[in-house]
Amino acid sequence: MKKLENIIFYIAIIFSGYTLYKVYIMNKSVPEGMCPVNNYIEYIYISIGLAAAYFIISFINNRKNAEDEKA
Repeated sequence: MKKLENIIFYIAIIFSGYTLYKVYIMNKSVPEGMCPVNNYIEYIYISIGLAAAYFIISFINNRKNAEDEKA
């Protein structure tokens, strides 16, 4: 379970960094008043979903480890 937690964490970090980079680059090339985030909203949702999945798996893993230590 720890390996899955780490894999999801690294994928979330890499994907979020990629999304941030693409929005930043797009921001330089769009005209004034246009929002570059709208073009990458799906990527932002995926990044948030991956981060949420990591936190949920981390919570479950920590809870499982705490129960194992009590036993």
